Amino acid sequence: MASGTPSPLVSFPTSQELALVAPLPVPHLPFRRISLPSAPSLVLAQRQSVADDDRQAKRIKIIAEFYATEKSYLDGLDLVYNHFLTPILQSLDTPKPLLTRNEITTLFSNFIDIWNFHHTFFAALSARLHPSPSTPSPASHTTPLSSLLLAHFPYLSLYTPFIMTFPASLAFLTSLSHPSTLNPAFATFMRTQESHPACAHLRLADYLLTPVQRCPRYLLLLKDLLNSTDPEEPEWERLQEVCGLVEKITTSLNTALASHAQTLSLISIQRNTRDLPPTLTPLIAPGRKLLKRGALIRSGGGEGGARKTFEFLLLSDYLLWLEREDAPVVGHDGGSSPRKRRASINALGGGDEEKWWCRGSMNLIDMEVVMVVDRPGGSEERLEVLSPEGSFALYPG
Repeated sequence: MASGTPSPLVSFPTSQELALVAPLPVPHLPFRRISLPSAPSLVLAQRQSVADDDRQAKRIKIIAEFYATEKSYLDGLDLVYNHFLTPILQSLDTPKPLLTRNEITTLFSNFIDIWNFHHTFFAALSARLHPSPSTPSPASHTTPLSSLLLAHFPYLSLYTPFIMTFPASLAFLTSLSHPSTLNPAFATFMRTQESHPACAHLRLADYLLTPVQRCPRYLLLLKDLLNSTDPEEPEWERLQEVCGLVEKITTSLNTALASHAQTLSLISIQRNTRDLPPTLTPLIAPGRKLLKRGALIRSGGGEGGARKTFEFLLLSDYLLWLEREDAPVVGHDGGSSPRKRRASINALGGGDEEKWWCRGSMNLIDMEVVMVVDRPGGSEERLEVLSPEGSFALYPG
């Protein structure tokens, strides 16, 4: 073989040479801080989500209850109107009407105004919650009710005449239903109507009571609805406005009812009390109020002495005490029959009217009340009522 140029040899590095070679630098990415949620944050988020779900579920339930109670209430109003009031009104065109027009007003007051209002309100409520027949339940937990309530609830003031005359209406209905009534035809009509299955074993008086209870019921539902609404939502502030409105109307109704009942009580006292002083005739005067009423026993003096019971009335300007006609003499132990005690207690409260004698009065301007505590002589604690018109002491019973 012909000799040629030898092929170059490949030189591989030895282990010693490899040890001398510097290692290549390892590239690094820029440092970035990543924050992961801690375990407590996750728990709080989960709790907040559960709380929101619970609030929404409660809101849906309250709105459904609001709608259901309004429908049930309106059904009761319809029953009074259709089952009782309409036949009575129709009887006015007959020779022997069940009641006169004045008696109908006494019994039902402005019931028709309330009935008309709730028909309008329920129609608007149904349109808001059930915009179509295919939505049998409230459309959403976010359904706003505040605008609807603010538009209708100012008319709850319609309840004022009805509530103020309700005690008189109830007393009139009771007198008409008494066996000795002078209107037996109406008593028969009431027995027939109240025995109808539509009344569900309830009387007309029970149905007439429901309007008295309606405004306080609204207030409770609204407070529950407010508590189940997110305070961050605009609806929460508007619902607060609705609550304030209903609370104001309810307070006004309660005040009017109490004031009216107090006026009736004073009228009853004035009509049935003899020997009232000229300064207390008439008993009803501008600015005068009945602050407190209660029975006190006057000591007869000496051992075994007879004692008498007096009815004391604290007015805003006078202290007045009355003695009931044919009042029983109270024994030394202070006891009397339960019937007599109930009569004394209920005499001024709208029950059977009792007859009274005025036994004394004091002007509060000239009166001074002194509390006498334990003295060295061991005298009993007492209140001394001092006045130029007379004085007496009150001892604990």
